[in-house]
Amino acid sequence: MSDFLHGATSIAFVTVALYFLRFWQRSRDQLFLFFSFAFVILALGDLLFATAGSGATESRPLFYLPRLVGNALILVGIGVKNRSRRPTPEGGEPRGPTRRGSAADA
Repeated sequence: MSDFLHGATSIAFVTVALYFLRFWQRSRDQLFLFFSFAFVILALGDLLFATAGSGATESRPLFYLPRLVGNALILVGIGVKNRSRRPTPEGGEPRGPTRRGSAADA
C-alpha cells in the first residue's frame, strides 16, 4: 500500500511540474521554471523510494536528499524572483519606506 501511495504522489508531482512548465512557457517567469524542476526532483525522489523495497526508510540520506534539493530549488527560485523585483537606485524609486516630512521630501 505504501508503494502505491508513493507512486501516486510521484504522478501528482509530475502533473504539478507540467503545469508549472506550461505557466513558464506562457510568461517566461523563472519562478515557474524553478518550481517545475523542483517538482520533477521530488517526483524522482518518491519514485526512488517506492522502488527501493521494503527495507527502505525515509531517514536515509539517499531518500532524503531529493526532498532537500527540491525544497532548496523552490527557495532559490523565490530568492531570484524577489531579487529581480527590487528597484535600482537609478530607477528613481526609493528602496525603503520614506517618512513624510523628512529632509528628503523638502
